[in-house]
Amino acid sequence: MRQFLKLGRFIVNTSTIKYVTVEESKYYVTLLTPDINGFTIFGSGSLSSHDDYITVCAEKNADSYKTLTEWIQTVTK
Repeated sequence: MRQFLKLGRFIVNTSTIKYVTVEESKYYVTLLTPDINGFTIFGSGSLSSHDDYITVCAEKNADSYKTLTEWIQTVTK
């Protein structure tokens, strides 16, 4: 299994992929982010984070779509 995937202008470490949403001829790759924002006061507060994602479309990004399809097939065997 590959450790890195080249998706368009991005080289993605596969260990940072949180999940992949599969739609017809399109993938949404959601990545883990180490950033947590928020505040705490005397044990109470709010923490939040945001996920970064990459959209891979079969029509616009044929090479990246093929690469990601192959990677998904190796992971789901």
